[in-house]
Amino acid sequence: MNDLTNGFLKSEFGNSFYKELYHLKDSDNTVVLNESTGMLLVRKRLKYYDIRVFEYLKNNPHTNLARIIDFYKDNDELIVYEEFIQGMTLSEYLASDPSFSDLKKIVNEVFDAVIFIHKANPSIIHRDIKLSNIMITSDGVAKLIDFDAAKCFNPDSSKDTVLLGTEGYAAPEQYGFGSSDVRTDIYGLGKLISEVFGAQSLYERLIKKATHIDPDKRFTSVSAMKQAFNHGISMVAIPGFRNTEPIHIFKSIIGYIILIWFLFNTSFEHFSLMETRVAQVLLFGLAILWIDMFSGISPIFTKMPLTSSESSLKRLLGYLLYMLITFVVAIIFISSIIMLFRI
Repeated sequence: MNDLTNGFLKSEFGNSFYKELYHLKDSDNTVVLNESTGMLLVRKRLKYYDIRVFEYLKNNPHTNLARIIDFYKDNDELIVYEEFIQGMTLSEYLASDPSFSDLKKIVNEVFDAVIFIHKANPSIIHRDIKLSNIMITSDGVAKLIDFDAAKCFNPDSSKDTVLLGTEGYAAPEQYGFGSSDVRTDIYGLGKLISEVFGAQSLYERLIKKATHIDPDKRFTSVSAMKQAFNHGISMVAIPGFRNTEPIHIFKSIIGYIILIWFLFNTSFEHFSLMETRVAQVLLFGLAILWIDMFSGISPIFTKMPLTSSESSLKRLLGYLLYMLITFVVAIIFISSIIMLFRI
């Protein structure tokens, strides 16, 4: 337990004294002054928490994260002393009409903060990434704050036991539809980018991918999302290259080489050379369509009957059905083109 003497709170960790200054608006958090260091801190009382999160953050500070200075258990609650960031929230920063390059810098620093906590073992999932949880310091550095909803990833958990997060930012799995993992924060980052740049900005495709209702169709890591943000998620719409992780790019290149070799070394009986080339090009286009269909990006196939189902089996049956339909249509189209050649 801690001792309260003449308005000062003495921590059981070391000889630090915390003087209460004021309560933060619209919260139960209190700003306190560490008399030993002169540092301003935010004191929080958490009923639901993962103590491993605060242990890691206290021992592993990062430029773009609010520091955890101290914490201790008080009965069934955790008392946390978090660095008080003097500056403005990202929401307030947006109101100051910053430049595009400044906003891009801020978002990249948020990416770096989230990448850092995801590299913890086990990964730390913030679960509440939003404008008000990003502070911009007086020298323009972004810091991710408020780890009240954070947890360590549990691969054996089928769903979150405590539903925490902010409505409008929280991913579907945070409402009991699954277990939070790194893709949960990717969803939050997608929402954040939407508010910073607008849903119809040049990052529209990135936002749609990051905030897909199905976690399997989001980015696989924040690093991949950051690369897409800075270099354009092969938002160039080339199926197979939309995920910019090197291993995916390598596999896509190999796949395209095999596909091109197969198609252009396939002969068609009774076809002239010109007719064969036309058929090969059209079949290549069909193959690209199929790749796009399974990439999960094309809005056409993800919103149609069966493929829009939450059931994996129904989606698979839907894709197979649409593959058959498009194949039949392609054969009819190729036959029609060849007949025109022969007229």
